[in-house]
Amino acid sequence: MNYLQDVGYTTGEEKESPAGNKLKAYRFISYWKYYIFVAGRTRLILLLLLVLIAISIASGTKLSREIPASDVLAKIKAGQPAEFDDCTIVGDLELKRLKIERSVHFNRTIFQKPVTFDSTTFNGTAYFGASKFNGYADFGASKFNGDAYFEGSEFYGYADFEGSEFNGTAYFGASEFNGYADFWSSKFNGDAYFGSLEFNSDADFGSSKFNGFADFVSSDFNRAVYFEDDTFDKEANFKDVVFKGNVSFNSSQFRGDALFENTTFQSKLSLTKARYEKLFIRWYNIKGGLLYDDTAYMSLMKNFKDLGYLEDYDSCYFQYRKEHRGQPWPLVGGLDKPIRKCIDFFLEWFYGYGTRLYTSH
Repeated sequence: MNYLQDVGYTTGEEKESPAGNKLKAYRFISYWKYYIFVAGRTRLILLLLLVLIAISIASGTKLSREIPASDVLAKIKAGQPAEFDDCTIVGDLELKRLKIERSVHFNRTIFQKPVTFDSTTFNGTAYFGASKFNGYADFGASKFNGDAYFEGSEFYGYADFEGSEFNGTAYFGASEFNGYADFWSSKFNGDAYFGSLEFNSDADFGSSKFNGFADFVSSDFNRAVYFEDDTFDKEANFKDVVFKGNVSFNSSQFRGDALFENTTFQSKLSLTKARYEKLFIRWYNIKGGLLYDDTAYMSLMKNFKDLGYLEDYDSCYFQYRKEHRGQPWPLVGGLDKPIRKCIDFFLEWFYGYGTRLYTSH
């Protein structure tokens, strides 16, 4: 029984009498109260929907449409426009060893399964901004002849850019790598922007060449990262970066300024065979210590002295002498070795190798 039956409203004729007229008036008023109640609730629901739509438009949120991976492959192979912004790609997407002449648009796209662009050449601009890769993302040995946009993207599996070549500007800022990030032997011929990134697994930039400006400002490396045997032709900016795991710049060369101002090294820093003119770094930020190497220590102390960081020089020298005592001394034999090491310990304890007063111990 509905509300109209509850109030006794009918469409039949009522007897003409004062009581009947009164009853008809009551029923008429009750009906319109019910109508206003229902209509008001409907208007409220419509209003809420309009508000939600307005918020969605204002925030840039769009509904994602599902596209089979086979349709994406067919369109790109046919040379048709690759317009897949705000899509969800269903199934494994394999586009390896292709030459794509047009720009590709995968902004805010969700790749549910592995995606393969291995050995693919992008001759137009590659747009992958704010995309989500839920599986293996394979861009190994790919070539980007235009700009490459990966800003704000999320990688939840292995991100493979090994041996890739970026001939335009590479934008990876504000992205998140939750799996292994592999940029080994990559070449960046334009500027490379890796600022405000979050690496939650190991990252490897070994044997890479940065021929343009390299920007890693304010990024967080939560696991180990390797920049071994790299070449930085221009300024390398690592300001405000947090290295929580071990970091290695072994055998790397900085031909421009290397900026590590306000950069924190919470674990071991390795600079073995690293070459640089000016390394703007402070000893007190190397909290995990420098991995022992005679030449690395000597180069860093000379760097501090050249920059006028005299307190940093003293602290670095003090730590070097302490660690040097624990190393093998192959040119010193017999009883000379323990005697010299005992004298060295006394020099540390007595006046900190000339860097600290006796009263500070």
